[in-house]
Amino acid sequence: MSSLGKSLVYGVVDLVTVGQGVPRRIGGETIRFPPRFCRYYEPDYEPETFAFLRKSCRKGDVVLDIGAHIGLFTVVMARLVGPEGRVFSFEPTPSTRAVLERTVRLNQCDDRAEVRPEAVARTSGRSEFFDTADIVSNANSLVPTDRHRAGFTVDTVSVDDFLAARALPVSCLKIDVEGAELDTLHGAERTLGSERPVVALALHPAAIQRSGGNLRDVWRLLTSLRFQVRYRGRVVDEDWFCSRDGLFDVQCAPVEL
Repeated sequence: MSSLGKSLVYGVVDLVTVGQGVPRRIGGETIRFPPRFCRYYEPDYEPETFAFLRKSCRKGDVVLDIGAHIGLFTVVMARLVGPEGRVFSFEPTPSTRAVLERTVRLNQCDDRAEVRPEAVARTSGRSEFFDTADIVSNANSLVPTDRHRAGFTVDTVSVDDFLAARALPVSCLKIDVEGAELDTLHGAERTLGSERPVVALALHPAAIQRSGGNLRDVWRLLTSLRFQVRYRGRVVDEDWFCSRDGLFDVQCAPVEL
């Protein structure tokens, strides 16, 4: 079907659903998406992340969704923290952010979820952000790869600066930044050391190397801040962590002496 034909179909679906979106059951949650993007996620998408967030996000918490894409986990986190809590949801790509904002509204979470345009980085300022030019790509990043076709300038902010400016505590970070993980963590060092939030962290080894770092750098930073790393429920060691060569997700929790 042509792009025009698809747009007409999605427009009709939007009219039929009276602008209420299309409900999907993903990870045990019913979430409404704009019709064009309702099939983006499989029903069993990232079960470990769902389980981690359900365990870690509590009523009244302040949490960050860094690399929020079209809003799946923003909605989950917003429901978990409730109207007393706050979710700050970062998505630098304007077209993707527009979908994220609509997903938040469709799920009636806009009273507690604030969508932010900055790219989260080591420092606050300005930087080039790279785009694959695919619709709602989940691979856009501060780190260029062979997939990227264009770049544009974005505001950047560090976790430490963002939270300090608002005098906010934080209990949970979800980070999925397509290779900018090391810089994002460095920009959160003060927060990780003082607030001791738990972290759901997606790791992209090849892109981290393009950023000038490696998995050992990530490991050393996390362990220097006294965080334990788990993969699918089990504690992992440095050798296992640093030997990964494909995308993997870990959960990090502070260990107190």
